[in-house]
Amino acid sequence: MRHALEQQDRQKDGAASAAPVTPLPSLGLVASAVPVLPPATAPDAIPALSSLGAVGQSPAQAGATSAVNVNELNNRVNGLIRSVAGFRFSGDFRYRFDLQDRSGNVVAPALQNARSRYRLRFNIDKDLFYKDGEDRPLAHAHVQLSTAPYNNPLTNDTDFTGFGTKAPFSVAEAYVDVMPVKALTLRIGRTPEIFVDNRQFVWDDDVRFNGFQETYRLARKHGVFVELRGGQYILTNPNVTIVPAGSPYLNADYALGQRVPSSDLFDQGIVVGSNLGEKWRTDATFGYSTIREPNQIQLASSAGTGFTNNAVLGATLTSNMPQVGNATTTPGGAIYTAGGFDVFHYGWNLNYAGNAIKSHNFPFALFVQGTHNKASSNQNDGYMLGAAYGQAARLGDVQF
Repeated sequence: MRHALEQQDRQKDGAASAAPVTPLPSLGLVASAVPVLPPATAPDAIPALSSLGAVGQSPAQAGATSAVNVNELNNRVNGLIRSVAGFRFSGDFRYRFDLQDRSGNVVAPALQNARSRYRLRFNIDKDLFYKDGEDRPLAHAHVQLSTAPYNNPLTNDTDFTGFGTKAPFSVAEAYVDVMPVKALTLRIGRTPEIFVDNRQFVWDDDVRFNGFQETYRLARKHGVFVELRGGQYILTNPNVTIVPAGSPYLNADYALGQRVPSSDLFDQGIVVGSNLGEKWRTDATFGYSTIREPNQIQLASSAGTGFTNNAVLGATLTSNMPQVGNATTTPGGAIYTAGGFDVFHYGWNLNYAGNAIKSHNFPFALFVQGTHNKASSNQNDGYMLGAAYGQAARLGDVQF
């Protein structure tokens, strides 16, 4: 605005202004309880701004331009306040209570546990690299810090227990997206699985993998799209050239003198979707995933046979990962009964944007998912059917 006024003064060649000018607040004022806007009594003194970058207009142009869009200006100012040197900060705090209460029988013992938990997350985002004349970034960086127990990758929640012990704060997500063209996204880092959908059918909501992802999206009219996805994740890097005597790898079906390769997850597939009118849309997913050296996963969570010397932390854990599976050749063993995990997974979603009931929106979703492990000969299919009505977005919302 100061630059605009100086330019305006030069254009007037020293002539006095016909209307009195109310002094502007200092640019050193970065926060105020009231909006800081140009004075309404002197419309010719300041060029009207349709955006934060529209400066340098002549007085005639200023008079022809509509008044400042206050909502847009406030949104931009709020965006600037949340950003520092292009970095955007956000976060959330969640309190959670759950109750498990059941009587015992010949199969399972009684269970009674009422617990409280909390989660604190902090996000840092930054867009990187712009082409001249374009507002689309060529890359995006994201980091999320979260409270979580170190030895449990399936949760970011911390229990209300442990007397006064402080909860650890660690890196939950850290990745960079590179977008050389609009339709293509390449990702590297610690990231959610590429087909995760927060329904916990195949992947837990909080699990994160280290590796690479590729997404190519073709969009057409009426909301029609085709999306090709691929993910390659490095689960372990054993760096064991020769298995010695007494090695825990012997419990996972490795032999003496054998080299132990890394365990990896590969997942690729396609998503097709379209709008069905103004409020309805649908999409279908079909993919195939395979896990290399899956017994290492079970070995890491087997009591007494796993790994407590953790390479990521550079420290020794007091226990293994707690997710001990039961589909093993021996109870508590480190060898899966399945010959492998070569899984076809598929799903279908139907979504309705919602209708308002007493100022609260009630969207609807119907979803079906399934899996088939072709590397196993029995109990190798899984199915899920679900529906959701309503939402929990603001005070008074209800979801079923």
